[in-house]
Amino acid sequence: MYSDIKKEFPIFHNNPWLIYLDSAATLQKPQHVIDRVSDFLSKDYANIHRGWYSLSERSEELYWQARKKVAQFINAEDDEVIFTSNSTDSVNVLVWSLIRSNTIKEWDVILLSTLEHHANLLPRQMLAEQTWAILERIDIWDDGKLDVERCKKMIHEKTKIVALTLCSNVTGMLWLDEIKKLVDHKHVKIKHKKIPSSESEVWSLKSEVSFPYIVVDASQAIVHKRVDVKKLGVDVCFFTWHKLWAHTWIGVLRWKKELLKSLTPGRVGWGAIEKVTRESSTYLWSPDTFEPGTPNLVWAVSLLGALEYLEWVGSWSIDAAYSKLEEIEWPLISYCLKEFWELEKQWKIYLLWSKDESNRIGLFSFVTKEIWWLSLWSFGQTFATKDICIRCGAQCAHIFHEGISWESWASTKTGNIWQSCRISLWAYNEMSDLEKFFEELKEIL
Repeated sequence: MYSDIKKEFPIFHNNPWLIYLDSAATLQKPQHVIDRVSDFLSKDYANIHRGWYSLSERSEELYWQARKKVAQFINAEDDEVIFTSNSTDSVNVLVWSLIRSNTIKEWDVILLSTLEHHANLLPRQMLAEQTWAILERIDIWDDGKLDVERCKKMIHEKTKIVALTLCSNVTGMLWLDEIKKLVDHKHVKIKHKKIPSSESEVWSLKSEVSFPYIVVDASQAIVHKRVDVKKLGVDVCFFTWHKLWAHTWIGVLRWKKELLKSLTPGRVGWGAIEKVTRESSTYLWSPDTFEPGTPNLVWAVSLLGALEYLEWVGSWSIDAAYSKLEEIEWPLISYCLKEFWELEKQWKIYLLWSKDESNRIGLFSFVTKEIWWLSLWSFGQTFATKDICIRCGAQCAHIFHEGISWESWASTKTGNIWQSCRISLWAYNEMSDLEKFFEELKEIL
């Protein structure tokens, strides 16, 4: 199964010397996705919505097939799935809809962790600037875990949004259990406010969308773990599909239907409008109202191909696919943790954060006191000369890096770290890739 998966990715056939350890930035594309897009462009491509000829109808059908397959994949309703450009665009769609709906007001609180990716942070900053809301941040434990109890205490009647990642692109730690506890805490507060008179009303309250909206970034998690939005219970979930084999410039924003009813779209245009008069316009229902303009048909088809590929890996079972991929990745994760642990004992490498094998993905960010941040790019370039692809920088998480000091890692050097190096794995990686990486790392040190 291992070798079969790598053979499905032509990038490695065309670059047989390549050691690709940057899958958290983007996954390579299997042949099936490439063929799906090629077939669409050569056989079925036309614009959709209002085209009555066969090409347009076939394109429309494929576009809706992609939406239905995503909805099934995350256990959502079809009209809850909005196609966007990427995770950053998803958050901006949500933010501008909240602004236009006058949902967030002066002195309301937006709560998020110090570990959030800029896609989940920067639009929140803009939302706060536009509405005079307040940003509050949750600090992270030294093991990379979310302090759920502290987070609960920070939530009060003015808290309108709690925005968190399901899995950090810096630490690789999963917060699925922690976020589920926050969702349960929210439902308990709802039930205290409204005493249910029957069991059916209990379930009605559980599905109700009330403040705070719990918004999660699943971009890293969904590559490695099945995300069931109904079981998780969050109000909004978003992720980008180029991290799951599809092409860039296609993302998904999923929000509860109850929330959709209260929002006015923050962007308007063709495709989202039911009727236009000289004075005003009326909108179509979701998802059309949140997808103005010509949609990204080609990349939606690549998304469809990506999910078909995932089904193929699991012999037409998504859950089986994730189990097989985890079985492949687990020895690689264990090997990396063992190697980083040995290097840390020599006081050369510090892993951000936990070396716990459980509840994490194959993503490792590290710093070394031997490499100053000014030479970090040359550090990465040294690996590049050996055809080893890693990532060096602040990983789109500046606030997190600025909050880490050398003292946290028992070093005598003072000052902030600012940036780090990162390797990230997927099932097309082999043990030999990691052996070559650590061999080169030790040589540099």
